[in-house]
Amino acid sequence: MRKRHHLNPSHELIHDDYFQGQHGYYNIMYRQGQPMIQGYLQSLEKTLIQSLIDYRLSFVFRVDLRFPLEMYPHPLIMDSNEVLTLFFRYLREELDRAKTCHQTKLRYVWAREQHNSDKPHYHLLLLFNQDAYSTIGSMRPSASGDYDGQNLFHRIVRAWSKAIGWPSFASGGLVQLGRDPMTDSPFSRTLHQSDRIALEDTFYVGSYLCKSFSKVYNQRLHTFGTSRG
Repeated sequence: MRKRHHLNPSHELIHDDYFQGQHGYYNIMYRQGQPMIQGYLQSLEKTLIQSLIDYRLSFVFRVDLRFPLEMYPHPLIMDSNEVLTLFFRYLREELDRAKTCHQTKLRYVWAREQHNSDKPHYHLLLLFNQDAYSTIGSMRPSASGDYDGQNLFHRIVRAWSKAIGWPSFASGGLVQLGRDPMTDSPFSRTLHQSDRIALEDTFYVGSYLCKSFSKVYNQRLHTFGTSRG
């Protein structure tokens, strides 16, 4: 088995179903022939631990961002991650406008992937101060047929639709919540420093973003990243 990725030798690979991090051992979503990238797993752990340091309770969930089938794969999509940068900018603006009683940083882990499609897609793990947001909210459109509500899901849809220049009323299906592998329901957890199980559950789900499979390395683009600070 290869110890380094053949297209990016700087990436050390893990061919196992567990990972030893700085804060303990974690089960990871390893599949035979689809190794994990060690540096990505290290960044995932760092982001989760930092959120635990930031807040007494952190609310975390998985979300996937996709492009419309009808959208032409233009250079802004194929040659950069600019749309993701715009998404985070617009989502921060949405959070600022919400004026919740408690402030929240936007912490995240993201992965860009593409397999058997003409456009990439993004997998995200999003973390918030739970005193500001403790639920994703309804995934249904409002009575108007648009996503103009004040819950977190509607704010994410609006941020993504604005980033890709697509009508928000037609963007609901482009934002999909990641599933809990145990229950097949949308995954979310509350993280607390004394709750190791929730941390391990979140790391396991987040490790999906750290797999080497379906990441394109010949485009000279980042395929993985995290929030900073």
